[in-house]
Amino acid sequence: MSFAQQRFEASAKLDKEQAGNRQQVLMRLIRYALPYKREWWGAFFAMLFSAIAIAVSPYLVGYAVDNYVITGDLHGLLWMLVLLLVVFLFQYIGFRGQFYFVGIAGQEVMATVRDDIFKKIQHLSLSYFDKNDAGDLMSRLVNDVDVLNQFFGQGLTQFVGGIVRMIILGFAMFMLDWRLALATLSVVPMMILVSNYLSRLARRAFRKSRESLGEVSTELEEGISGVKVAQAFNRGEANAERFAELNRRNKEANVG
Repeated sequence: MSFAQQRFEASAKLDKEQAGNRQQVLMRLIRYALPYKREWWGAFFAMLFSAIAIAVSPYLVGYAVDNYVITGDLHGLLWMLVLLLVVFLFQYIGFRGQFYFVGIAGQEVMATVRDDIFKKIQHLSLSYFDKNDAGDLMSRLVNDVDVLNQFFGQGLTQFVGGIVRMIILGFAMFMLDWRLALATLSVVPMMILVSNYLSRLARRAFRKSRESLGEVSTELEEGISGVKVAQAFNRGEANAERFAELNRRNKEANVG
């Protein structure tokens, strides 16, 4: 086993230990997000706005069928269609608003995280760089921060928005028919169990993917920085084969 592999495996082991403390990581992310309360509140109200529009739409459709379609009232049906278009417009504005506000706050958080990581790297001891690969550090600075960017840009919006919509729709269902609402919600416990099981599988697959990506970044950095030495000792073909193997592992980690 090469020295670079030993360093990478030590770094991967540390990543696993740190990944286990998800609560601490979450609290650190919250501290980064707190300065942008106005944007988060804007996103929340936009989610609430769109959720109400989503909940109202089926009620309006049912009302139109019962009172205008069955009776053949085309004039009333036309006005109901106009009202539905307005509701759909509000729903669209709500969706766009939540992504707009979350996008602003998320990019601000990501910029701060990148700055802090880079400043931290500048003050690390020389012994740290002896034990950790530059490629792995680059993976943390670029790829891991990009994952956080996806979380703030898409994951957080979908997660919180889904909860808000579920609460609003649940309230609307109980207002219309509490028996049917209870029957519908009876599958929720099973959904939670399945979701927890799948999330554990997803976390393991994600961790494996990030480890393989860090290994590829390490090999890429060493291959580029040491290209003159590799050419001098005719190691270009061997290095290319090794990188192809690491690249294949990374592909399998992402698709398998």
